[in-house]
Amino acid sequence: MADEAPVEVGRPGASLDGEYRRRKQAREERIRGKHPRLGGLILALSEEPASTRAFATGAEGERRIADRLEKDCGTDVLFLHNRRLGHGRRDGDVDHIAIAPSGIYIIDAKRYRNAAVRVRRTGGLFSPAREQLMVGGRDRSKLIDGSLKQLAAVLTALGDDSEANAVPVTAVLCFIDADLPLWGDQEMRGVRLLGPRGTSKLVRRPGDITASRRRSLHRHLAAALPPA
Repeated sequence: MADEAPVEVGRPGASLDGEYRRRKQAREERIRGKHPRLGGLILALSEEPASTRAFATGAEGERRIADRLEKDCGTDVLFLHNRRLGHGRRDGDVDHIAIAPSGIYIIDAKRYRNAAVRVRRTGGLFSPAREQLMVGGRDRSKLIDGSLKQLAAVLTALGDDSEANAVPVTAVLCFIDADLPLWGDQEMRGVRLLGPRGTSKLVRRPGDITASRRRSLHRHLAAALPPA
């Protein structure tokens, strides 16, 4: 039997890199168009907007997480990076998918330098219970919505695989350079909230999914969710 074509695993941070380059080029063209003679000097002496630099910073974070996971987990875990959820840029993407002996992990990398990551729970006995994801004192609960959207996309992709129902699928928000609690793991609405070390520890847990089955799931998801 002929060898199967290799799986295109994707490039970590590719979508963010692309958006960074697009914004950088648009800014350069705008400044040079407005100042034909001094545009180069203005660009050399001025800083990029923080909103533009954020894409480069995010891409670097995704590459760091991918490098760490692949180093820590070894060959027992198969990875896919930067996978498309839909047909357009607004549909979003999945940063990393890990197919491990213990299950499938959907990992969304977020970089918040020195920001405290905490789940705030209020209400209860006499008022509606409420959960908020607080990052650096701000409500970032929409990050949970994003992770659950990615989880739904992967579950839909797995729906075409008749044996996938028995495979646990877990969504993870992996916070880089953030301040996470020293003791105990956090989760919100079923999404695990971890740092790079905790994410590696979770993904490399032992399990019963065979190497052959992992390869099959890897190939299936690679075809269903192409690189973004």
